[in-house]
Amino acid sequence: MKVHTNELKKMLAKHPEVMANIGLFLDENGTPELIIPEMGGLTTDLYARRGLEIEWLTTDDQIITYDPTRFSEVRTISMLVTDSYENDDLSFIWDALELGGDDQVDYAGSHVDILIDTLEAYEAHK
Repeated sequence: MKVHTNELKKMLAKHPEVMANIGLFLDENGTPELIIPEMGGLTTDLYARRGLEIEWLTTDDQIITYDPTRFSEVRTISMLVTDSYENDDLSFIWDALELGGDDQVDYAGSHVDILIDTLEAYEAHK
């Protein structure tokens, strides 16, 4: 499935309870502030092989390609990214994924979780 980020923002504006549940806010223009992960390298490939791809058209416009039947697989990867950062015993995963800092934990971990939460809400409200 494919969706433009503008469609996701419309859904969020229409359902403010979803924004609250996910932890999203309105920007200075009153538009839902959607968090789109900026990934690269191996994490991009890992997510794509599990049905999640982000095509950046502009900084404000992206196309998300996703497979809702594989969201749990995507969450497994994002959890590994976060857990390997927070747990020294798993640092080899962090190294294998060639990740290097706090921002990358957000981009390849928690931001992916927020995007999946948003996509699940979108699917429920279509």
